[in-house]
Amino acid sequence: MIFIKLTGIYFYLVALFPKGIEMVRLYGRDLITTQDWSVDELHEALRIAKELKKLSRMGKPWPDILRKKTFFMVFYASSTRTRAAFESAMTYLGGHAAYIDVSTTRLKAGEATKDVAKMYEAYGDGIGVRILDEIIDFKYGEGNKVVREYAKASKKPVINMADDMFHPTQGIGDIMTVQERLGELKGKKFTVMWAYSSRLRGPCSIQEEILIATGHSDACSSSVQGGGSYR
Repeated sequence: MIFIKLTGIYFYLVALFPKGIEMVRLYGRDLITTQDWSVDELHEALRIAKELKKLSRMGKPWPDILRKKTFFMVFYASSTRTRAAFESAMTYLGGHAAYIDVSTTRLKAGEATKDVAKMYEAYGDGIGVRILDEIIDFKYGEGNKVVREYAKASKKPVINMADDMFHPTQGIGDIMTVQERLGELKGKKFTVMWAYSSRLRGPCSIQEEILIATGHSDACSSSVQGGGSYR
């Protein structure tokens, strides 16, 4: 599981360190949704992720390429796997992940999101934002607006660690796992299932996986009822 979610840091790695990476146009890029990246760009990020995973399986250390780099993780909503994965990945790569619980900041006292984004930009090298569900009163699209506000205000890369619309690191990590299990995905059928929960949850992970698998921006509405096809 940790390698699935560590994919998010790999994208961060690509954005910060273009040397030795074929697709240098990813330098400084945000990752808010997979829909903002081309298929070739996603394949390149996955290639890097698989190389790092291979190093771990061979018992070799990861390159210390995020040494003295700080990644601010701004959590409006709670997390189990996402927080653990980003923190451990930064450590593996020599950097530091700072966990920010929004309730401990001045945001709820009225400080503007753009000002907070500029502050983290000044002190760090990247920003992650997680905002969804009851934090935004389940109003679809509101969380994504906040993530994009951070991206608009900050000159440093911003990663969406899950909002009410998208969860790109989860979706791409899942695609990576399916590739490892099934190989070539084109033309294969897939079905999305999820477990029962006693509390309401947003559709971000489900929607992201369907979007990236089918290649359609309207995939959630057209495919979620009965599955879809990889294209």
